[in-house]
Amino acid sequence: MLNTYGQFLSRTAFAILHKSEPVDVLLRVLWFLPADAVIIVVTNCHLEQLDFFHSMISEQTENCHRIYLVHQKNPQIALFLSRNGVDNIIGIDNLVIDGKGEGMYIATLIASFLKPSIDWIVYFDADNFVPSSLLEYTITFCRLFTSQMHRQLLHNIRVCWYSKPILEDDTNKILFRNMGRCSQVIASLINKLLHSLTKSDINHVIVSSNSGEQAFTVKTAQTVRFASGYAVETFQMLDLFDLTQPSTIHDQYNLLLQQYQSPSPHFHDKKDDRHIKQMIEESLGSFCHFPNFMTLIKNDLDHLCQEQALEPRVPKVYPPLKDILVQFEKVHHHSLFSVEMYRVQKK
Repeated sequence: MLNTYGQFLSRTAFAILHKSEPVDVLLRVLWFLPADAVIIVVTNCHLEQLDFFHSMISEQTENCHRIYLVHQKNPQIALFLSRNGVDNIIGIDNLVIDGKGEGMYIATLIASFLKPSIDWIVYFDADNFVPSSLLEYTITFCRLFTSQMHRQLLHNIRVCWYSKPILEDDTNKILFRNMGRCSQVIASLINKLLHSLTKSDINHVIVSSNSGEQAFTVKTAQTVRFASGYAVETFQMLDLFDLTQPSTIHDQYNLLLQQYQSPSPHFHDKKDDRHIKQMIEESLGSFCHFPNFMTLIKNDLDHLCQEQALEPRVPKVYPPLKDILVQFEKVHHHSLFSVEMYRVQKK
């Protein structure tokens, strides 16, 4: 196991999605990541904070061999994406727009240019308040991925939890939920869709439709499309399902989607009801990009929206990175983009 674990880490990139979390929260997350792996931090912090974050990461992660820090508003990133046809990710300021899906897209782009190349990419949110659990997830990813290395398929692993405790503001009591507030809504539609697609009596129990802690083989991460904002996790699950269907537009793939139910409680930043409603509506909007799926669950979707006063927000969709990489190789814009410019130098 130790030999396999070491090999896995040497060929894995950990992408940390950071928005506005305090630097000490981010540093605790980084401390629990394997020092032998590549770490990519994509931040959307205030630009004036970037130098401070860079300095603190440089000072406090001396054992980590390779850490990359890139701001979501980096002009070189925006220029690269624009020149390679991803114009809809660029805002009126000629920079990448805000959003979690956009941060994941950038992290995957950086990972795709690493030398030597990697085989797996892991995504963690920066607001993990019990970061020691990341070690548990990492070992799980190692065991599940390495057991399937001989198979030619798309492979995605998502973490779910026995409980996601939240502190009630009015009573100061801890409420234990086994699903996130967003997943409780979206997963029901996903399961109804799977039942229709497979035409079986098997009870599909997808509970990770909005999991922020997940991992892909690099091939999978480069094959699946990305969506804007908080729609990204649900959209990518739907896109993976779509890639398994017969099509005249894309190749048909075999898919292995695994869920790992962690016995550890998942503590993270509690979002208000307005934020959760936005996440749900963006996730629901993902279904609109899959007309074949919409015909199967439209009545359920309409009933859900009417019952809970929801309005699906259709997200932007970004092309698979494998298409961009092919285009990049054709035009040889090597002078335009180098991931080493984002590498954190140790003090």
